[in-house]
Parts: sequence; structure tokens; C-alpha cells
Amino acid sequence: MPRTQKNRIEKKGIRVDALADIVEQAKRDCPVQPSAGAGGEGGKKIPRITIAGVGGAGCNALNNLKGIESAMTLAINTDVANLRAIDAHKRILLATESTKGLGAGGSPEIGMKCAEECKEEIKKALEGTELLFITAGLGGGTGTGAAPVIAEAAKEMGATVIAAVNYPFSIERVRIPKADWGLDALFRSCDSVIVLDHNRLAQMVPTLQLNQAFFVADSIVARALKGVSDAIMLPSLVNIGFDDVRAIAGCGGLATIAVGEGSGAFKVEDAVKDTFKNVLLEADCKAAKGALVHITAGSSVSMKEIGEAAERMRKEFAPRTAIAVGAHREERLKDKMLVTAIAAGISSPKIKVTQTVSDVEKEKIAMEIANS
Repeated sequence: MPRTQKNRIEKKGIRVDALADIVEQAKRDCPVQPSAGAGGEGGKKIPRITIAGVGGAGCNALNNLKGIESAMTLAINTDVANLRAIDAHKRILLATESTKGLGAGGSPEIGMKCAEECKEEIKKALEGTELLFITAGLGGGTGTGAAPVIAEAAKEMGATVIAAVNYPFSIERVRIPKADWGLDALFRSCDSVIVLDHNRLAQMVPTLQLNQAFFVADSIVARALKGVSDAIMLPSLVNIGFDDVRAIAGCGGLATIAVGEGSGAFKVEDAVKDTFKNVLLEADCKAAKGALVHITAGSSVSMKEIGEAAERMRKEFAPRTAIAVGAHREERLKDKMLVTAIAAGISSPKIKVTQTVSDVEKEKIAMEIANS
């Protein structure tokens, strides 16, 4: 088919690309309440990678990781009702005499205090973890306040810590100062912080309803974290090593996610272009200090096409960008190729990044936060 005739199909006025597919899924599957899952311990051996959902938004994101084999999922919340509805390998209720499992009431200070009081339980759950992904929503109580404490606990145990957080809509004015406070604390306690800006998502897909936007953001985070985790832990076409992840996370500061896809004769070109179009933060990803790129290929996608996609992604980033590429095959995608990129060490006019500090300074800051 000639290139001029091959232009993307329009479906209900939405361009069919990586983001549109996620949007369509959200419209079909977005639940009114999180679906209940078995959760529990299950006697499973704790892997070296843990994905911790913190607070309501963070825990809800874990439901998109149901059945994940490459990482342990850990749900942490002050709200017992939400916690019961989350499908995770392990759960921790951050309850104190004052909260009694009823939530943090939108107060980051309460969320932080609850996490500090349960810090030993958190460390026990994280035992053996070498790479910790934390996912949370910013602007509320538990995710904003508890996530930095959990990050500090993991760092004290020698883990590499990457947070993936959702930044609130501009109309949620009361949540923005809290979100900025939480980001500052996370920058001081994590190796890198991935930010997905809901305002950016709203610009890209303005027809989304509010609950659908949350579901889409959760799906994107789940896709990125699962892709990296699978590429490290499971047999893949191209694996990513721990050292690669540590090095790129060590770029520090701000990171974000970009997603793309392609199919047909121009799948490689389309997937790469789509990826840099669908960046979930106002930022120049191509100038990133480091990037983790994961390619998911359908059964009909050749190894040559996968190699071409990896090479094109490398060329799109700046020459000095440290890049690690992983790839695996997912038969159900058939002729489709998905690309997910986590770009680290970036700058954005939307986000003020706290300066990187040493581990000694981080320990001092953690003590100050705990005693405040």
C-alpha cells in the first residue's frame, strides 16, 4: 500500500496509536470500583524486583499488573477498604490509633507518620529487593506522605529506587501544593522520579472523562514498569541488566514515560515517531541523560524489525544519552510493535527538581522529615 494511502485509520475521531489503544481500553474496562483480587502471600518467593503501590491511586495501579511473574507486587495504604480490593502478592495496612484504617484524610503529614510507625514492617516486606518501583498519586495523603518514607526504607537496605507518580490536574488546586511537597521529598529519597502529568494527558486526549484519565495513567505506568521488570527477570529476545537500570536511574532527578506503536509495512518508523509524540510530561525526552527502552513485538514482527526499532530509538536520543534496550515477544499482538521509553535526567518547565544529594544527606533529611 502506498505511503499516502497508508495514513492512520481514524476511529471515532481518535487517532489509532499507542495512547488511543489505551484510551479505548479504559473506556471499555474502567471500573467504578477496583476489582477485587485474591492477593495474599501465596507462599511465593520474594523476587529481586518489587513494585509497591502506595495510597489509593498507587494501589489501584497494581490491578493492571495482575499475574505479573517478574516482580512482587506490594500494596500499601492507610485505607483498609481500598486495600482489600487490590490484587497484590502482599499488602500492608498503615494504621495507627488515630487513623484506625480509615485513610489519611488527605493529609500528607498523617500519611508520613503512619509510614514511619510501620517502617519495620515495610522493611520486612522489602527484604531481598534490589530494585524497587514505587507508584503513587500525588496531592492526597497516603501516596504523597508515605511514598518518600518507603523510598528511604528501601535505600537504607541498599535497593535502587524509582518512583512513578501522577501529578494532579490544574483544576485540583488544593492538591497541587501537596503534590509539589511530595515531589520534593521523593527527589531527595529516590534515584529517579518518573512524573506523568495529568494535564499533559488531558491535552493529548481531551475527550477523556476524569475517571478514564486516571485509568489510562495507571495503565501506562503498569505497561512501563512491567516491560522493564520482564526484560530484566524473564527470558526475553533482548534482556536489560540490573547494572543498566542502576546506571540510568543514577542519572537522577526527573524522568517520564513515552509510549508508541506501529503495525504494517511502516511499523518501525511509526512506532518510533509515535513514542516521541506521546510523552506524558512537557519535556524534551530526546535530551535525556539516560533511557530505558522496551519493545514488545507480535508474532509476525521479525528480529530485523526489532533491531531497526532499537537502532532508530538510539538515534533519536542525544549522542551522550545512556540507553538500555530490552525486547520480548507477545504473540497476541501479531503484526503490531509497541515501544515504551522511560527517559531519565530530563528537565521540564512544569516541574522544579530538587538538587541531587548524597546518601548521607538523604539520611539526614529523612530524620528531619520523621521528626517534623
